[in-house]
Amino acid sequence: MPRLPPSLFWRARHISPGAALLLPVCRDFPSALTELRWIREHVKEKSRGRLDWEGRERILSLCRRRGRGEPLQYVLGTQPFGSLDLLCRRGVLIPRPEPEAYSLHLADLLLRESKQSGGSHKSLTILDACTGTGCIALLLYAQLQRKMKAADSLHVVGIDLAPQAVSLSRKNAVRNRLLSAGDSTSIKFVQCDVFSDDWLDHQDIKRLYQSPLDILVSNPPYISVDGFSHDTARSVRIFEPKLAQVPLPRGPGSEVDEDIFYVRLLELATRMDARIVLCEVGGLAQAERVVGLALNKGPLLNAEIWADHPDIVDVDCTNRSVTVAGREVPIKGSGHGRSVFIRRR
Repeated sequence: MPRLPPSLFWRARHISPGAALLLPVCRDFPSALTELRWIREHVKEKSRGRLDWEGRERILSLCRRRGRGEPLQYVLGTQPFGSLDLLCRRGVLIPRPEPEAYSLHLADLLLRESKQSGGSHKSLTILDACTGTGCIALLLYAQLQRKMKAADSLHVVGIDLAPQAVSLSRKNAVRNRLLSAGDSTSIKFVQCDVFSDDWLDHQDIKRLYQSPLDILVSNPPYISVDGFSHDTARSVRIFEPKLAQVPLPRGPGSEVDEDIFYVRLLELATRMDARIVLCEVGGLAQAERVVGLALNKGPLLNAEIWADHPDIVDVDCTNRSVTVAGREVPIKGSGHGRSVFIRRR
């Protein structure tokens, strides 16, 4: 990365000390001014519209944090995600554009299917494994609860191993006013380990698998140890939780395999008779491996790889597909392979 000229810092310092503090991470003047404006608006909102001496010092303090490489979402404490405004805290993975894109695409797909069937689906059950901030579970719930008028019952459960993630997801549900819905709908967040069978006895989970599960969705840890060390951004390695990105070894002497969560999730999909499975992946190669794992579990009605933007039709990305175990699997949308969509029944 090229060094920034001193003249750029001199120029920024004459406009605002905060802009100069942001330059090392923003790398250019317009980006630094944009982030400075966001930080100012954040502090001004917290100060009820007033910026006194204490408020200006708070701005500089946040600019220093950001200038040291801390993600803006942690500095400001929030991140927009679809129609939601989510709290972000250290120790919980930051919501990203790709889960937002495939969550909205999945919600649109479910709503279209409901409309085509004349609204015959009287209930919908969704399990979000490795829920983190609750972003996927909450966005699906928000999209479906507002528009799926024919649904008599909508049950969404998010699960995560980290207690701070479960706590934050519950706060996000309250923040976005998704816990005040009628008695016919519900959204819950549960702390548990998906590799343990004990969590299946939780009352909110039991409700999901008393009948076949409709949707199993997950953004699990899928980065290899080597990939985390060499391919992820420095700010991600330093500030975001490794537990949410790299799978832990399972059992004494076991090797870390970046696909281990998909093996378990597909086992759970079979056990809970999930109709649809949607999992984020780290790229096309991993997507092909996940489709191969799903094919080994039995015949599938449909298997697709969704790109970064699954709802965008790009002329350069049409008719893309890969062949897995002799089966042609289409790649939907534009960008890199980002998630695997599987229809089991």
